[in-house]
Amino acid sequence: MDHLNIHVNEGQLIYKQSLSNTIAEVREYKHYRWLATKNTQQSPLVFQSIVNLDNPTELVFPYTRTMTLFLLWKSTNINLLNLGMGVGSIELALQHKHVNITSVEQNSDIAEIAQKYFNLPKQVNLNIETAEQFLKNTNQIFDVILCDIFNSQDHSNCIFELTFYKQLKQALHISGVIFLNLLPKNTTQLQHILLLIRQVFNHVALVEYPDHKNIVIIISSKVIPNKQQLIDANNKKLHQYFYDFTSIISSTIYLPIKLNNS
Repeated sequence: MDHLNIHVNEGQLIYKQSLSNTIAEVREYKHYRWLATKNTQQSPLVFQSIVNLDNPTELVFPYTRTMTLFLLWKSTNINLLNLGMGVGSIELALQHKHVNITSVEQNSDIAEIAQKYFNLPKQVNLNIETAEQFLKNTNQIFDVILCDIFNSQDHSNCIFELTFYKQLKQALHISGVIFLNLLPKNTTQLQHILLLIRQVFNHVALVEYPDHKNIVIIISSKVIPNKQQLIDANNKKLHQYFYDFTSIISSTIYLPIKLNNS
């Protein structure tokens, strides 16, 4: 993590475990603690989640900050679905923001790590199942859906299936918004995902980061606030939040509106 001058392998190893399809390590350096994984003993470790122990509400990764951009235009008492909880950095950041969070984590070992090493808030409504299973069975409707789902270090297969986006739409309020975190391997893969999304949703924007491979896709059936509206809201609410969204807003790219959605 270049901007923090922290390498994934450094710091004190405080936990290591071979899970079903990955090796997980929890490490700590200075006031940061993180979860990293690798596929085999010989594979390189990759950051999954990181928490600032001195300020647990801080979202350290730029893409996780982007996934809270909805705070600029959504009111209080937001019903939020977090698909892919990980160690609960989103839950920690939003626990005092009048957001009702339903969390989904498919790996019970990761959920246990979140509870034991990352102080996952006890009030979290946690569901141990896949994102697809939850969406298939739920009757709940959410104002915001965050989607950050991976099998080890690869996207979950559902990301490449049209049915998944139709299920997301069924669980989303008509004026709701989805934030989808991606690590596309190439342009072709990203285009394929965007084409699937555009078959279901009319409004799409994306955010890229100069120093990271992540791309966050912002998805909605209704108009996403434009840059000026977001900047005005950011300036108005800046004192309420833990960071400035300006750089994220400036990096947002809006795709042309798709009309006559089927």
